[in-house]
Amino acid sequence: MPAATYQPEGCEYTGAGTISILHEEYLAAMLDGPHCLISFDAVKMTDFFLGDPRLQDDHLVLDRGAVWSTRVLPPQFVVDYPLIVRTSVPVRGGDIRVDLLTEQEAPLCTVFIASGANRRGTTSICWRGFLPQSDVSHVPLRWRVARKMKRPPFRVHTQVDGKLLAALLEAPSRDLARLHDSSLIPLRAAV
Repeated sequence: MPAATYQPEGCEYTGAGTISILHEEYLAAMLDGPHCLISFDAVKMTDFFLGDPRLQDDHLVLDRGAVWSTRVLPPQFVVDYPLIVRTSVPVRGGDIRVDLLTEQEAPLCTVFIASGANRRGTTSICWRGFLPQSDVSHVPLRWRVARKMKRPPFRVHTQVDGKLLAALLEAPSRDLARLHDSSLIPLRAAV
């Protein structure tokens, strides 16, 4: 697991598993549709990107809007979402980071996922997540109760709906593939 970038606060949750998709597809799905791979209790992720993907510390970072599932989803053209899901996917190897943030970018939950290619087209994952010590008075009661009972407010999925995954539009993952390909050294140059 990441050492320098992983600095947990408060209650910590861990787990591991194997998921039946290729590692490259796992990374692409984390950008194109993280709701297929991870979920936060009482949160609905939207398809609305809050800006373009950006390269930051050898990771492709993308923000998307989210709402509390207890509230009505705003129309598609509204850009005022009360929550942000920020995914940070490595270009050259490293950890995946998924943050649930308020619209003021105060952290509500942080999850680090280490992933790697496994046998026969599967991907091994292990994760650590934590709830930062922050004010939760503005979050739904369901979230606060789970926190008091020390239940994890997120779930990393090890079973994925293939139809849901196939329906994802390839958008930010194209940038990841382009960055990954440009970081490889051609064989002729290495010889």
